[in-house]
Amino acid sequence: MFRRLQTMLFQVSELSLDHREDPRGIAANLQRLASMFLNELHGHHLIEDIHYFPMLARLEPRLERGFALLDSDHHALDPHLHGLAERIIAVLRALPQANAKMSRLHGELALSNVSSIATTPTRRRSSFP
Repeated sequence: MFRRLQTMLFQVSELSLDHREDPRGIAANLQRLASMFLNELHGHHLIEDIHYFPMLARLEPRLERGFALLDSDHHALDPHLHGLAERIIAVLRALPQANAKMSRLHGELALSNVSSIATTPTRRRSSFP
């Protein structure tokens, strides 16, 4: 499930970068998928750390070192997951601003006589990076 959600998050980011979906739809999907991904992964790790690892280590003490390693991996992942959440929040906060800027640009382009600009001779055409 986590890999599927991660793939879906990647697909949403591609849609946003390619401008193939309305930013409001992007924001809604990003928020929903990110929330599911982070909450499910946190719950999964919590159940393992609190319940499964200790119980299985008691049943088979030779595996205790391996479960301790898995537990430490979960703790090492925590800062990365928090960072991901912070970046997603930053993107969600920026989307309305980006959408507003695009709306203003769209309005300006609609009001200007774009065809006259395109046919006006210029001495030098600039190229955009």
